[in-house]
Amino acid sequence: MKRGAALLFMAVLVITSVFANGRAEEASENEFVELKMYLVGDTVPDYDMMLDELNVLMEEDINASLDVNFTTWVDWQTKLRLILSSGEKVDLVHMAPWGIYSEQAQAGSLMDIRNLAPTYAPETWNSYNPDILKQTEINGGVYMMPFRYTEPIGQGIVYRKDLAKKYGINEVNSTESLMALLKAVHDNEAMVPFNAGEFDLTVWIGMAGMIQNSRPQSAFKVLLENTEGVIAYVNYDQPETILYDYESAYYKETMDFMRTMYNEELIPRNVLSNTIGSREAFLAGKSAMTTLNPLNANEEFQKIQNSNPEWELGYWLPMTTMASHEKAPAINNGMSIPTASENPERALMLLEKLHQDQRYHDLTTYGVQGVHWELTSDGEITAPQGLDLSDSGFQWDRPCPWGWREEKFYRLNVLKSPSVWGEVKASQETMYDIGVERKWTDFTFDKSNVSTEISALNTVRTGVFSALSWGLMDVEEGYQELIDDYDNAGIETVKQELEDQWSAYLAGN
Repeated sequence: MKRGAALLFMAVLVITSVFANGRAEEASENEFVELKMYLVGDTVPDYDMMLDELNVLMEEDINASLDVNFTTWVDWQTKLRLILSSGEKVDLVHMAPWGIYSEQAQAGSLMDIRNLAPTYAPETWNSYNPDILKQTEINGGVYMMPFRYTEPIGQGIVYRKDLAKKYGINEVNSTESLMALLKAVHDNEAMVPFNAGEFDLTVWIGMAGMIQNSRPQSAFKVLLENTEGVIAYVNYDQPETILYDYESAYYKETMDFMRTMYNEELIPRNVLSNTIGSREAFLAGKSAMTTLNPLNANEEFQKIQNSNPEWELGYWLPMTTMASHEKAPAINNGMSIPTASENPERALMLLEKLHQDQRYHDLTTYGVQGVHWELTSDGEITAPQGLDLSDSGFQWDRPCPWGWREEKFYRLNVLKSPSVWGEVKASQETMYDIGVERKWTDFTFDKSNVSTEISALNTVRTGVFSALSWGLMDVEEGYQELIDDYDNAGIETVKQELEDQWSAYLAGN
């Protein structure tokens, strides 16, 4: 769209939306605006190069530019809470159910987009079926434009199979074989066996629970997320009974497992403050394993094929042995507009371009074509000649383009691309076979009556719970301290509130 046409288009949209929105747009259709976005995780070295290219497109198409900020993975939830509560003039922010979407929607920090989105992002809005929009609803409002992608399922372990075989371990598929590999590496190799830190602090403890023998064996629904101070869940076959992670047999197994890992120096002594994650350490040959979802696992496999073809890799996705598992949520990633935004209309116009224009999608996901990626004659994405993907300035899919991922444009689909790592593809075929449709998708815990207690539980979660879960404390003494701290934080009050709301929900459904 040429600039003149874009300006005419915006003028019409502004006029038609003044009364629908209850206010006029802050910036007129002739005024250039800079949008401000926050994304989770870390940036990449060449992000500004990509952003310069993106801003050329944006100025031409929607008369705007974009400034992007990253939270890093260190304490990212707290950073987002502070940004959203401060009133900072932010126009777009990544949100997800595994993050703080529900919490911030209920807190009034995010904008209900039901009136604006049909006008300013019509093609994307109309592409969502009613079930997807229902999953985004919080107390009747829609506060997210979710991605449109069938998300790979699970969190797995990528490990050095060549090292495992070197020490007589054919494959890693149990806590025993994993521990055998890590101990052998500790005793014989110049690396930290599981060189954990940074993003591992967000994902590993849940992952460690899922490799224990007593973990859930069939589909379950999470009612309270880690970001709410405690994980609560119900099994699909017994939904009346709410279970809590810290009381479970698998968590007690996890504490013993992690205490052994810490005592035997299989993880770093400074794991809670380590700013380098196992993913980076693994690529650098300084860790024998890392924990990655299937998409990221395939991405790193492709890089290592180029950088270290002598390495043999293995992938263990523990959930493949479950009898059933709920499918990934249709809203697993998305973008929200904070209530402090001064340019929500223009923000939605950008989301429309990110979702519907492959130039925008490719640029923000893979970087600059010809510099960071290229296409083969049959349309497969590949590295430009001479580029080592492990040393690229724009690692594909890394700098949080997940909130606008579109299946029709995405070039790294783990089931469709012929170049996908076989172990990842096999794991996902199994997960799709055992996948069941998600139940109770419109249940949202209303925390307004227990917000003080939730805040106190989060303090416990990031303190004693984290230290205990990573093996830094004696199991018996640490667990008793955890119970005492949870009691003092008001966990019984939160439990009662959750159980009352869940019982009422089940009775009405």
